[in-house]
Amino acid sequence: MLMQRIGSQIERPDADTVIIRKWHDDILGYDLPVSVNQAYGLTFKVRHLDKARVLLEDEPIEQLARFGHKDGNWVTAMPSVIRETIIGGVNPLTRPDVDARLERLRARWEEGGKMPPPLSHSPLSHSPLSHGGVLKLAGSWRGIGRASFKPCWINAAGMQALSYRVEPASRKAALAILIETDDGGRFAFGDAKLIKTLPDLTAWRVEPVPDGGRVTVPFWDMQWAKGSASGGPLPMRRLVRMSLIVRGAVRVSEVSFLRPSPAQRDEPTVGVVVAGCVPGGKVDSWTVRLEETPGGPIRDCAPDPVGCFAFSGIRSPVCRLWAEDPSGRRFVPLGGERIETRWNQTAVRFAATDSDHGREDGAGAG
Repeated sequence: MLMQRIGSQIERPDADTVIIRKWHDDILGYDLPVSVNQAYGLTFKVRHLDKARVLLEDEPIEQLARFGHKDGNWVTAMPSVIRETIIGGVNPLTRPDVDARLERLRARWEEGGKMPPPLSHSPLSHSPLSHGGVLKLAGSWRGIGRASFKPCWINAAGMQALSYRVEPASRKAALAILIETDDGGRFAFGDAKLIKTLPDLTAWRVEPVPDGGRVTVPFWDMQWAKGSASGGPLPMRRLVRMSLIVRGAVRVSEVSFLRPSPAQRDEPTVGVVVAGCVPGGKVDSWTVRLEETPGGPIRDCAPDPVGCFAFSGIRSPVCRLWAEDPSGRRFVPLGGERIETRWNQTAVRFAATDSDHGREDGAGAG
């Protein structure tokens, strides 16, 4: 029904701008599309890839995969409210157990980095706390620097794209992201010259930085190394390491994997959902606790018989989460007790043993 009508609802004020207008459906009794997530997969032809814009009414859809082909330039909308956040409101280099390393590079975390304008498809779009951080990386103009870490809290299964924002300090500055998976895969995205310096790649995708700095990498459109075959490594397998390869100085923020989202109606005041499982499978008398603001009230949740739990209505972009077993032992999520909650988190996993490793000790970057 949506696809039959969408064509007549498109406005093109210029060759690089697409505006999707809503319409009222008398049978359903409300306007369509009901959510910006229903624009996922819509593809439009544009003149310039770096200047392309797609909007639902006056809301920009920032996650645009960009394709240059013989028959012209195209963009595909990939909005999503289900994400696995790598860089958001928590510095990934100071999370526990990530083995952060800096090579020929200086790193500094800037709290409260400015996020995009309010979008109704973000559950926290009207919250004053909808701000993340920025990882500022500065290396040499003559050499290449690298910041790397183990993203142990990320579950990339089922993800279809990687989205990130990069702000180069100059025309010569550049970023490439290298993902390494446990099945031996090495996947690189970003600047063409930096990608060429990385050996033994499984697949890659050159991504020039568009206006606004938002890059969205679709995993179905990569250049594969000679000899690659079906059934081999994929970028949505378990991650063992992520590296930010830098020339010059760049600012990196809002890095996350994207999963197609349900097309429920946008309700920005409802908040987000955090769900996952405690370690050990079947459990009795466990308690999962969540603290939205430092020193604020703590919410409790009893896992179901197979260990699954869920919190809803969360309004803070970063929360503290931990679990306690019947003996009082404390367990924290992989990557530490501070979890990203600007977007729905549906696969939170805990460390298999109790530990104090949930503390962020400042290692890796100042």
